[in-house]
Amino acid sequence: MIAVEDLKIANMLRRARPVPDPEVPGSYLANGAAAKTGLNRSISDAGWAQFRSILAAKAEEAGRQMISVDPRHTSDRCEACGHAARANRVSQAVFRCVRYEHEAHADEHAARNILRAGLALLAADQAA
Repeated sequence: MIAVEDLKIANMLRRARPVPDPEVPGSYLANGAAAKTGLNRSISDAGWAQFRSILAAKAEEAGRQMISVDPRHTSDRCEACGHAARANRVSQAVFRCVRYEHEAHADEHAARNILRAGLALLAADQAA
């Protein structure tokens, strides 16, 4: 079984929203549009949608099942106690639960949450 997040790639490619300047009517504050443009380019160049379709085909060839899981809280839910909060994700690389004080590498922690969600969906599908 292969579990992946069901990311809405088209939604990830949206433009940065303008931020009106409350002190100067008619002007705008910096909104990180240049950084967002770079991120959009990286996402498009990586070909995530194409990668997922190839992965699904290869999984089927190998007799494996690919399961898409809901991406909500996969990176900020504690695997030890289940507490989900933005504050749990200290940085890009560090996960630290504010309630249980469980600490782990953030990407590995998110991968275990994705796998756990995939296994739960698989079990529910087999029970039905």
